Amino acid sequence: MLDCDRKLRVILLDDQPIVLSGVSMLLGALGHQVTQASRGEEVVERFQNGERFDVAILDMTVEAGLGGSEIAADLLQIDPDVKLIVSSG
Repeated sequence: MLDCDRKLRVILLDDQPIVLSGVSMLLGALGHQVTQASRGEEVVERFQNGERFDVAILDMTVEAGLGGSEIAADLLQIDPDVKLIVSSG
């Protein structure tokens, strides 16, 4: 379970720029550190390169490349403690 008072490192995957900016602004206003990604491959690469996030918010369907459902297993294999939120608009 996530501690709601703690500021989180979040990675946000979405292929819609308006969603990326809007959700990032909201989470940032709440004090969280947000890293944006528009491609699923970028999220996996960041984890493979040693970056760690408290939570990954993943768009289920990304128009080009990997979406949330495809990369969830990869992320859990790299970091079994990562929390995942898979969304669809």
